[in-house]
Amino acid sequence: MTNSWLNPSSGNWFSAANWSDGLTPQDRAWDSVFVGNSAGMTLTVSYESASSTQLNVLTVGTGATLAVSVTDGSNTVFCVNSLTINSGGALSIDTSSPVTLGSNPTVDGTLTISGNPAISINSRSVQGSGTLILDGTTLGDTNTPFQMGSSLTTVLENGAAVYINNATNGAAGKQIVFGDDSAEGTPSQIVFSDYNQTVSTPITGFDASSVITIAKGSAAPISATFVSNGNGTYSLKIAFDQWGNGITLTDVAFGPNSAVGTPTIVTNADGSWSVVNGATGYNRQLCFLAGTKILTPKGEKIIEDLRIGDEITTYVHGRPVTQPVVWIGTQHMTANPSLPLDQAGYPVRVVRNALGDGIPAQDLLITPEHCLFLNDSFVPVRMLVNGRSIFYDRGFPDYDYYHVETRDHSIISANGALTESYLATGNRHTFHQHGTVAQLGGPVRSWSEDAAASLVVSRDFVEPIFNQLEKRADALGLSQTVQSVQLTDDPDLHLLTPNGYVIRKIREAGGAAIFMIPPGVTEVSIVSRTSRPSDTIGPFVDDRRHLGVLVGAIRFFDADVTHTLKRYLTDETLRGWNNVEDGTCRWTDGYGRLPLPPRRPDAIGMLSIQIRAGGPYRMDDETASALIVQQHG
Repeated sequence: MTNSWLNPSSGNWFSAANWSDGLTPQDRAWDSVFVGNSAGMTLTVSYESASSTQLNVLTVGTGATLAVSVTDGSNTVFCVNSLTINSGGALSIDTSSPVTLGSNPTVDGTLTISGNPAISINSRSVQGSGTLILDGTTLGDTNTPFQMGSSLTTVLENGAAVYINNATNGAAGKQIVFGDDSAEGTPSQIVFSDYNQTVSTPITGFDASSVITIAKGSAAPISATFVSNGNGTYSLKIAFDQWGNGITLTDVAFGPNSAVGTPTIVTNADGSWSVVNGATGYNRQLCFLAGTKILTPKGEKIIEDLRIGDEITTYVHGRPVTQPVVWIGTQHMTANPSLPLDQAGYPVRVVRNALGDGIPAQDLLITPEHCLFLNDSFVPVRMLVNGRSIFYDRGFPDYDYYHVETRDHSIISANGALTESYLATGNRHTFHQHGTVAQLGGPVRSWSEDAAASLVVSRDFVEPIFNQLEKRADALGLSQTVQSVQLTDDPDLHLLTPNGYVIRKIREAGGAAIFMIPPGVTEVSIVSRTSRPSDTIGPFVDDRRHLGVLVGAIRFFDADVTHTLKRYLTDETLRGWNNVEDGTCRWTDGYGRLPLPPRRPDAIGMLSIQIRAGGPYRMDDETASALIVQQHG
């Protein structure tokens, strides 16, 4: 007998009235349970009490979401012997307490595991054709790597890691996606247990926070190199000897805002090796350039002369407080001119008097994500760039930059301007320690818990500051350092087939673009110009997505059959689309892949695509749109 969910809508797992047997599943051991309804209606079942009673079989049906969120220290809160998530179903686990998912869970829908260090899967394998999302979670370890089913997609987000076993034999699954990384830039990583593997599984979304780690090996890797495959993807070759033995990832695609970097091999504290800096792009480093003067109790001292143990002046509630330097880090940057200025790696120059009289006292050079302390809050300097008093200095294509960390995250003075010290949020491994005194890495911190002041990026807060600095630039008589750009509202919307055939719209009707689809075409890409709100509205808008067009309803007419397409609204792994929004529309990134339903033989189809918004577009972004097309192959 199966104990089935009765409530046609959402409800509490631990309410007996919601179950067909009149008992909650944990009222008896080894129960078989079905969550969902025969109509496949959308519902959410909340699991908010701890129970270690093991279920025999758990099936999450289409349209159902089971949300496990209870925490009970080190006690097991959820335990199942056999788990199946049907297509369209979802299981969300968001707890730090132990959870057991049995052997060979089958995920044809979506399994999301958030921040859980205590997930137990006896078989060390996950099967199915759906999506496994690891959000700040590590799956496996050096001694217990995992095998992913050949049709499973794994998404790594916010510092997640997955240990893969014998990837040459297909154990890495259908696809591995480097998804969203955290605001602190904590790296997500794929960990391989040994050498001599050729991984053909596509790895997408690779960016500056993506890391490849080798957990074991008799010798250190000697090189890591990206080689173009000629179709917008790359092979990453990690060699362990001069004969080419090692690990090869044959199908790596970079994220839309990233490009090939210079892979660097670092040795980790546990003796493993990681390949870092494999991509350039959104530079999250919060740093000063050489020559910056940091205020100390004995006066100003240039940052490259600071050492661990030196004291500097910090500010707490507006009053000076002396703190010791606990770490100094340095790194080298080579800018990538093919990327937008805020992501290319160029430093930002804040000219003398830009913020006020004598503030800064001399030009200040910092990285784009570094924050200035303004109106009692931290604001990233990239959001204040006006091209006059604050601008990207392209005279620095290569430079060294420095971190200075105090005991607590602090407000400090640099060239007379209030700014921030380093906050150790998980990217320390990418820096070399500066000086001769060895210092072990401290704990990982976060903006929400450990920052000296709030980090504010909302337009309502930043735009008035931006406008105030613009007026000050007028008063200083400063001219623009960049040329104005031409805008257009024309998205140049068209479709592209996998073999490169361009399809133009034949008409527009009711806000929808209508395209004629030739027989035999099973998928198309929605191609358009792109723009970023931070470019077309202003840098005070913290939205740097490359937006193509906002797509609403899509219908496909094939002979006498009408299909309403919905996958693009929910599938986070579908290439060429920005983040999933409210379920009714979604932005492309200029190259949105669109699989079509099964076709009638020899039939000509009609595709109707509702366009809700788009543009304006910068005409100088044509190269950016071309880059997106190239990266999608």
